[in-house]
Amino acid sequence: MVAETKKEMNDLEVAIKHAIPNLAFTTSKDKYKELLESIQDTKKLYVSLVPKVISVMEMGVNGEVDKMLAQLSQLEMEESKLDQKLSDLVDKIQSFTLKAAVTAEAHERKAVQFISLAFLIAVLVGLILPKLIATSIATPIINLNTRLTELAEGDGDLRIRLNDKGKDETLTMFANS
Repeated sequence: MVAETKKEMNDLEVAIKHAIPNLAFTTSKDKYKELLESIQDTKKLYVSLVPKVISVMEMGVNGEVDKMLAQLSQLEMEESKLDQKLSDLVDKIQSFTLKAAVTAEAHERKAVQFISLAFLIAVLVGLILPKLIATSIATPIINLNTRLTELAEGDGDLRIRLNDKGKDETLTMFANS
């Protein structure tokens, strides 16, 4: 049990040390550093408590019950202090985790809103732009066709000039007609 607890504290310490350089925000780095310091303080207290527990247990095994009972009170206070530190540490980790989850969810909502807005804009551009392009191509051709039809039917006014300004295919068609 002692080795397991020590291993868990070491694993947590290593995980936080590896996470700190990968964090993007200074506030998160500071919070992780604070957690790391708390873990290290708790680990020091735990490491200092283990030999005392072993010593008290040996006193009991060796029959030194009075001596064991005298040190047991001090040991219980230190163990209570360790329990409180561990409880505080768990509370800090849970609080930080909850805040991080809430923040991540808020960022996710904003990202979804931004992506939805970008998608809506892309759809609108995708619907409007082809219509504008088609209109800009078709309108001069329709106007030319209307004038040529009027001329062919004899109703056209020969004094009206066709639009000869521009640099596109419809101007070439006007010039050749």
